[in-house]
Amino acid sequence: MDADTIPPDFSLLPDDIKICFHPNSHQATQFFHFEGYQGPHYARPMESDASTPRARPWAPFRTRLNFEIAELMLESHLNTKQVDVLLSLFQKAINHPDDFTLSRARDLEKIWAEARQTRGTGFEHKTITVPYKKAEIPFQVSVRPLWSWIMELVDDPNLVPLFWWDAERHYRYGGKEWERFVDEPWMANDWWDIQVINVQCTS
Repeated sequence: MDADTIPPDFSLLPDDIKICFHPNSHQATQFFHFEGYQGPHYARPMESDASTPRARPWAPFRTRLNFEIAELMLESHLNTKQVDVLLSLFQKAINHPDDFTLSRARDLEKIWAEARQTRGTGFEHKTITVPYKKAEIPFQVSVRPLWSWIMELVDDPNLVPLFWWDAERHYRYGGKEWERFVDEPWMANDWWDIQVINVQCTS
């Protein structure tokens, strides 16, 4: 499909998004309505109209979940700063649900165990000297070769599907014409030019 050919079953609206892939990727141009491009909206459930203590035994907390979380914080003897941090993390988990994958203590224990086993793996220890007041001051540093780190990431089957390998160009429909926007590295010109083939999307 040509980059500017809109599918017959797609009704073009203002703010719709077009994604044009680099020719080397052999992927067809995609079109999205704005809400679909942004991802799902997470609607909050409506709160109960019940107002009596019997109907809402967790009052004055607005919801039972609020009460249960507050009760756990109290039992854990968290200080004010820790409570603020934890509540902030809850909000992040709500706003970005895909970023939070822990579901039980065993998951967390496994991750900590893996972190302990791999800590420091691949690092090289070197001594560097820094001139200071006519003297050379030695410092012991641990470094990790960048290329080795990249190869380790590429060899990880869990990470490879998350990488963006091909350049893309994203456009927003302003009502009369498409306007290009860039908010990720793989949407920029350099990434596109690296793949050499002439551009098929409107610049």
